[in-house]
Amino acid sequence: MISIILDGIAIGTLCWVIYSYASAFLKSSGNVFARIWVAAKSSATILWAQVVILVTGGIDALQVVGNLLEAGFGDKIVAALPQNYTAAALIVIMGITVIARLRSLSKS
Repeated sequence: MISIILDGIAIGTLCWVIYSYASAFLKSSGNVFARIWVAAKSSATILWAQVVILVTGGIDALQVVGNLLEAGFGDKIVAALPQNYTAAALIVIMGITVIARLRSLSKS
């Protein structure tokens, strides 16, 4: 039951990020990079958080939909990701988050 609630929250957050990002991107003008920057509210930390939410939310949504279509599909995805890759990915994510936050702190 708890996993259903957590999956619902994760997919809901993913949908909200996609909607808010797409609407801000479409309302802004300029080249692609300028529009991405406006959609991220001129913050590297927010941009990075949106990227992390999109990637992790996409993987979670893939697992949920896959489990609905074929029992055990989510387990296959988890088995395909070696633990050392997962740990390295988390370290990289947190490192970039710290760098983005330090960058924004130095501006204030």
